[in-house]
Order: sequence, then structure tokens, then C-alpha cells
Amino acid sequence: MKKSIIVTSWIIVMSLILPCIVFAGSVLLTWKAGPEPDIAGYWAYYGTSERVYGPPIPVGNVTSHTISGLDEGKTYYFSVTAVDTSGNESGYSVERTVTISDTIAPTIAITSPTTAGTYDTADALITISGNASDNVGVSRVTWANSAGGSGTAIGTATWSISGISLIEGENVVTVTATDTAGNQSSTSLAVTYTLSDTIAPTVAITSPTTAGTYNTADALITISGNASDNVGVTSVTWFSSGSGSGTAIGTETWSISNIELVEGNNIITIWAKDAAGNENGAKLTVTYTSPQPTPVISNLTSASDTTYVLVDGLDNGSKAYVDSDSTYSNLPNILKNATYIKTSINDRTGTTKPFISFTVNKNVTVCLAYDDRIVPIPSWMPFKNKTEGNLTIGNEAMSIYARFYRAGKTVKLGGNEGDINSNMYTVIIVE
Repeated sequence: MKKSIIVTSWIIVMSLILPCIVFAGSVLLTWKAGPEPDIAGYWAYYGTSERVYGPPIPVGNVTSHTISGLDEGKTYYFSVTAVDTSGNESGYSVERTVTISDTIAPTIAITSPTTAGTYDTADALITISGNASDNVGVSRVTWANSAGGSGTAIGTATWSISGISLIEGENVVTVTATDTAGNQSSTSLAVTYTLSDTIAPTVAITSPTTAGTYNTADALITISGNASDNVGVTSVTWFSSGSGSGTAIGTETWSISNIELVEGNNIITIWAKDAAGNENGAKLTVTYTSPQPTPVISNLTSASDTTYVLVDGLDNGSKAYVDSDSTYSNLPNILKNATYIKTSINDRTGTTKPFISFTVNKNVTVCLAYDDRIVPIPSWMPFKNKTEGNLTIGNEAMSIYARFYRAGKTVKLGGNEGDINSNMYTVIIVE
């Protein structure tokens, strides 16, 4: 029998000392040397199945050897044989089993709803998905929300988590990948949840009226009011159908000054908006009537059967009477564009006192164009100053008498006291 049998017997009974020392991806094998003097060295064997090894690894005449390049997470089977100087090899030693520890943590990443670390949403539920990988394999993916809630994702290499409940404010969702060795790696997404606001603000106009319509003679108007919202009013704006638009001063209590009005109806709309973009409006229809200029005279009365007419813009060619085509000519420049009273030619023989009466509303000069053919001048004539100029009505020259009146004075004039061939006087008011 060969010596190798003796060496083999000795090794089988005595040699491989385990447990072995395990490093990351490596195993240190140690054994006792055989007593035979002709042992040349030792061969190491390993494989991933019991007693199924790869090619021998000559390690020399030593009693230890490190085998490297082993995959973490796998189980390996080791044995040693002795070889003598003649090349005889003993049988395998006692087989030892070692599982290589997996110390590498998985990698994990969130890919949806964002790859960034933060995310804002108005939805109360969120779905997060991503991927994970490991040198051996990911066994599970779990999650936890700092605001409450946790669970296990669907999938591992590609995973997703649906229906995570959020509370208002920040929710830090941490997703953890665990491999078969228990190594873990985590990533987080800070989700800020803002309650979805679908409620529009309320807005009301309180001044100059709470009604929907308002009448004014002022060309500028100031409008104010209030607004409220379940979250908060961010802006109050206005638009006028007449002209202009802008932003009010203030929100919950707001005001808009000096809105320009156009003649007639001005529909002014006030809009209150919140942070979610919800808005609501209120309208005020402002009817603007521009103030009429103060008339030069008022309270015009006459003893005539014909209605006298007050006319602006006297000029050459203007009709002098309401019932005649006779016109003015040769007007002095000072009388042009003045206001005058169209009298009736048929009142030329009138003698009633007073025949014409009116009130002056401004400081004015009242001029009387009187027919020179009427002699003498009536005693009621209040005009002592005959001007140097005259004018013509039809073909007849008319003298001009003038007198200054202060606002508020009443002017009373008597009848013309002429004949059928004379002109009726006319009254011209110069401001």
C-alpha cells in the first residue's frame, strides 16, 4: 500500500482545522502538518457543492492558505490533501463548509414622482416608485412616512408604493432596500402637502354703496370693501368697463381711489383671488352724469303769448326772434358768442310792466338791442349807458344799452312800447 494512504488517513482524521477565518470574499484555511517525513506539500480544494471541487490549488509545504475571489452570499465547501515527494496524493480531508458573508448594502433610488429630494403636491395621496439593486439580491423594499404610516413596496429591483397618505405640511417618506444578508440602504423624499383649495374667496363692496348701482356727478370715484377666504386672499384687482384697471390697496380690507368715469354707465368689477387661483367678483354699476354748467340766467318769464328761448353762441346770421327770419348783422366783437334771448317780433307793441323777468346767475353785463326808431325811450329802461356801437336786425339799426349785474340779481324789463313797424328789442348777456 502506498504511503499516500497513510498520509491520507492522517489528514482525514487530523488535519483541516475549522471554522476557517473568513474575510470579505476570502477564506483562510489552516491545518496541521502530517508527521510523514516525505510530505512535499499540500493541495487545497473548494467548490459550491458538497465534495464537488474545482481543480486543485497547490499551496506548497505550508499549513495555511487564503482562497480569494469568492462571491459574497454563496456557500463554499473546502478540503485539503497531502502530496508526498513521489507525487502521491492522499484522500480528501474532512470537508468544511463556509458561507461567505455579504457586507455590501443594496443601492436604491426614487425615480417618481421626482428624482429630486423634495416634492410639492396638493394631493392627499402619493405614489412613489423607483429601483434597487444588490450584488447578491434585494429581498424586500419597505417604506415609512415621518408623518405616520409604513409598509412594504410592491417589487424589489423595480418597486412601487401606492396610496401613501399625507398630512398637511412636510412628510419625509423613507424607502429602504434590504438584501438577503440583511444589509440595508435608504433614500428619502420630502413631500410638502398643501391642502387643495377649491373654495373661492368672497368679496363685497361697502362704499360708496352696498347696492349694485350708484349715481354720481363726480368724474372720479373711490370704491372700498372687504374680502375673505378659507385660506387667504392674495390679491384684489379691479376693471372698469369705462376705462382702466388695476390692483386695490389691501386684501381683506381694500380700497381703490380715483377711478376715472366716462359719461353714462361704468360697470366696475372687483376680483378677489386666493393662492390657489380661485377668484370671485362683485360688480357696481356707476352712472356718471357730468355736472351741467351753471346757466347764465334762470327763471326766465315773459308776458308774451310766445315762448322765449335762451340761445348760446350769438353771431352774425343768428335769428333774432322766435317767430321771424330776421337775423343779426354788424355785431360788435364783444357780443359774439354771447348768450341771448330770442324774443317775439309780435311783442313790439307790448306795454306790460314787467314784460320780461329773469335772474342772472353770474356776474354779467346785460345788453339791450333797442330799435332807434322808437322815440322816446321807455321810462322803465334800466340801462342808462348807451354804448357807442350798434347792431342790425333785419335792415334796422339797433342801439345797444348795457348794464352790469352781479350774480343773483333779478332783471325786469318792460314792454317794447313800439309800433307795428318797429323791431322788438332783444336781450344779450355777456359774461
